[in-house]
Amino acid sequence: MVYFLMLVFVLGFTYLQMRGWMQTIAFTISIFIAFLLLVAFSKLLMFLVRKFLPMSLSYLWRQGFANLYRPNNQTLMLTVSIGLSTAFICTLFFVQGILIKRVTLSSGANQPNMVLFDIQNTQKEALDSLTRSYKLPLMNQVPVITMRN
Repeated sequence: MVYFLMLVFVLGFTYLQMRGWMQTIAFTISIFIAFLLLVAFSKLLMFLVRKFLPMSLSYLWRQGFANLYRPNNQTLMLTVSIGLSTAFICTLFFVQGILIKRVTLSSGANQPNMVLFDIQNTQKEALDSLTRSYKLPLMNQVPVITMRN
């Protein structure tokens, strides 16, 4: 029941962000596949430690590794949560890199070296006067309209 509720939450939250069922289902299936791969990796890790742990190691090392496959431990969930968290953080860094590359501007005299986003209508005049008070040119004021499919 808990897993079903987790699946419904992921589906619902993804739909709220994407507003399309195809993207929502594709994202949810991708998360599910990543979850299954991390579970398989974790089980493989516990199996390999159990089978190939050398007896020549000291007692502390053997005891520490043996705790990985003891009953009712949290190795599986810990591995999956660390793996998914790492994947999401890497995704954020990749998206950040893509966005920064798209905003890269040349350094010519007629090109701006600063871009400001999310300036509200009530802030436009104050920002304009602040820019002119420092004798800086205001190259363009382009409104950005966000759209969702």
